[in-house]
Amino acid sequence: MTRRIDLVLITLLLLLAAFVRINALSRLPIGFNDEEITYLRVAETARAGQVSVFYDIGNAGALDNAHYTGREVLFPALEALSTALSGDGLLCYRIVPMLAGLLSVALAYALGRRLFGTLEGLVAAGSLAIGLWPLLLSRAILPESLLLPIALAALLALTHAFYIVQHERIQVQSRSPRTAAFTALGFLVALAVYVHWIGLMLFPLVVVFIGYLWFTRQPVSRRAYGFSGYALLVVLILGIPYLTTTLRSPALSGFGALWLQRPMRVGALLVNARDVLISLTAGGGGLSVLALSVIGGLLLIGLGHILQQWRTSRAMLILLTLIVGALPAVWVGRGDFMLVLAFPAAALLIGVGASISIAWLRGAIDTAVSTARITPTAHTISIVLGGLTLIGLVSVLSVEFFNKWAVDPAINEQYHSELGHVAAYLDSLHDDEPTLICTDNLFGRDAQPVSDVALLSMMTHRRTINLRFSNCNSALILANGGQTQRIIFDNTNEHTPSLLSEWLTPAAQPVRLNGTRHTVLIEIQIEHALADAVGKLTLSHVEWAPGDGDMRAPLELPVRVGDWLHFEGYRLDAPHLYKPSEFVRLTTYWRIDGPQDSDLRVFAHVLADPDIEPVLQNDTLDVIPAYLRARDIVIQRSPIQLPYPFADGAYYLSVGAYHSLTKARIPVYDEAGQPHGDRLFLDTINVKG
Repeated sequence: MTRRIDLVLITLLLLLAAFVRINALSRLPIGFNDEEITYLRVAETARAGQVSVFYDIGNAGALDNAHYTGREVLFPALEALSTALSGDGLLCYRIVPMLAGLLSVALAYALGRRLFGTLEGLVAAGSLAIGLWPLLLSRAILPESLLLPIALAALLALTHAFYIVQHERIQVQSRSPRTAAFTALGFLVALAVYVHWIGLMLFPLVVVFIGYLWFTRQPVSRRAYGFSGYALLVVLILGIPYLTTTLRSPALSGFGALWLQRPMRVGALLVNARDVLISLTAGGGGLSVLALSVIGGLLLIGLGHILQQWRTSRAMLILLTLIVGALPAVWVGRGDFMLVLAFPAAALLIGVGASISIAWLRGAIDTAVSTARITPTAHTISIVLGGLTLIGLVSVLSVEFFNKWAVDPAINEQYHSELGHVAAYLDSLHDDEPTLICTDNLFGRDAQPVSDVALLSMMTHRRTINLRFSNCNSALILANGGQTQRIIFDNTNEHTPSLLSEWLTPAAQPVRLNGTRHTVLIEIQIEHALADAVGKLTLSHVEWAPGDGDMRAPLELPVRVGDWLHFEGYRLDAPHLYKPSEFVRLTTYWRIDGPQDSDLRVFAHVLADPDIEPVLQNDTLDVIPAYLRARDIVIQRSPIQLPYPFADGAYYLSVGAYHSLTKARIPVYDEAGQPHGDRLFLDTINVKG
């Protein structure tokens, strides 16, 4: 091939790689998995200005790494920079992995062309361009996506440093080593350790390969070995922050990861190796099996050819990369992206296998053509067959990835796709109508430390959506005084949140959101019903603290609490005579008159004496205060269970608001606008066993 044709082909291949990566980038997968969420947390920490070599994520969202809590800095820092420039959203968070994937395709071509030839380079680049695992890696918000181009670049720098090329017969002893190549090699090896603990494997790979060149007396300039010390010095200088931080926090470093995830016994390594092989060959069916067979066959042909040439430096480089790249996966007993360092070797082996297969095919075609005396040449026929193979593989990719993989229930579960589809729906809105999201994960929890509120904020691209968030089983927000609003909630087993169901009319029918399995949307307009309900609440009995003399008279509702909050009234769902172990089911109504602090909470206390500490309490607010707007009505359930045994007698009920960060209560104002305490007293309750 001429240089111009080479350039055209690799350009077309890069355009194809860009198309399959950019296509549906914000929708496939439509969500984040747990490990991605972990790195998003770290990225937000870095974006807030907290920079560290390692971040301690406290074992959140990393079930496969049960004891390893460290995360390296480089990938989250790039994500923080990218989102600072482009904004949040599924698309923006995937820009770095997508660009890393495209760079990997170009580097695979350069490396393959240098070591074996243009055809091998094109096929190697093509395997990364349309291969399922590289494509998934290009959409994964994981550091392995960044580690792949760094590993390819390091291997390319290594071949330039020691002048390892396609034609082994070239005498290179007299060639002077280039400082730039060794500088790049040292820089890339050091850079890899700041990406992921797998990057530690790159250093022994380079050292072992240089040792192989020395002991086998390969035709390498002696000065190149001297320059290897310079590259090592670059690695050590750039690695000083990593090493010093490792000494301070060894469990967070890559060395800690290797130790904490080590196999418990030697036999476990064999079991892990078996499991990795099974993970690479299991699953799929139909066309995917055919495509896997073709690719696997080419890889095995290439591996056989490389094993025959193991004495050559380029063959040994590929073999060492394959072995060292597979070690992390065997070490932890998991395939997938743990094999990222082996991807370059696998791509090159596929390229070599394709080259050998095409050479054999052309020979067979030449024989058939000369025998049959037909016009087409072997070159033309091989090009046509190669093009048809590429079309077939792209078709398989389209069917398996863009169709089957996208709707796989297990994948949707893994990537929290229900929430992703909600984010896509919110991005499609073009009005300012309020939308309430019902979720029981408002503030994060042990199983998922990142709240649904934060996840939706990361997944959506628009920042002007009129949103509210509440746990609709215990709190409800009726936006804008009950005017038209949307409500999105989980309708698993056709269950409607209990507090919401009280306000639904027969005309309000839930509609399943597109792409979801059990998330529904409902629209309500209850302005008049809410006004009637609040009007009745004004008759609720409320007073200042007992013992205030002339302030004992019942208050007229609503009562101002702080600057932008009014207490509208309350409801007790049971008689005022209770038995021990029963619940006091108190429901309070609050009107929002302006912006609220994010740590706003309300309290409900049961007191034997107004002047002493409460005997029972429920301090919560199951909404996100920062999203509240003027004229919103917040309905909060505050159930309080009486213990058993519990002393008989009359007890006071008091309510109020406070700031959870400072524990400071918010003052209550009288009709004259003067502060009068920080709580209101409701009806008394009586307990009798």
